[in-house]
This record gives sequence, C-alpha cells and structure tokens, in this order.
Amino acid sequence: MQTQVTIAGVKQFKGQVEGTDFDHTKLILLMPFSRSRAESNIGFDSVEAVFGTSENYKQFSGRKFPLQCMADVEMSIGSGGRQVVDVLHVDLPKA
Repeated sequence: MQTQVTIAGVKQFKGQVEGTDFDHTKLILLMPFSRSRAESNIGFDSVEAVFGTSENYKQFSGRKFPLQCMADVEMSIGSGGRQVVDVLHVDLPKA
C-alpha cells in the first residue's frame, strides 16, 4: 500500500547476537492511532518498520528529521509487523 509517512528516525544493525546473524534497517514511523480507538487514543504513535538490509540506512545519512515522504508499506497480518518495501522520494531534505 502506497502511503504518505512521517519518518521520525532510522536505525540499522549488522552483526551477530547469540550466534544469529542480523542485517536490517528499521524506520521509526509516526502513524495515526486507529479510528476504532478514538475514544481512548488521540494523535500519533511511533512504530518500527523493517526496511531491508543495513545498506538502506545510508540514504538517510545527513537528512533532517522528521521526514515526510511516500512509502510502499506492507502490513503483516497476525503478527502486527510492518515492512517498508520502498521509500519513494525525489529529493529528501538535507540537514
């Protein structure tokens, strides 16, 4: 699903933890609370979304946050996980 997102931050990790290899970039997205929870939640929540390998981190270096951009986001049914397939931008603002 292509949607406008606000990226509050980006983190990456490439290494080994307890014998398991990891290599990922995670985007911290600001997402509005669900309308179904309007009686108890107002505003935005921050959620992590996986965005490929640690190589994807480089494209955000030197950028000013938060970033507004279009992204292709997939939601994993059942696990509550989010995955960003692609960040679609023409010219992300520099810091």
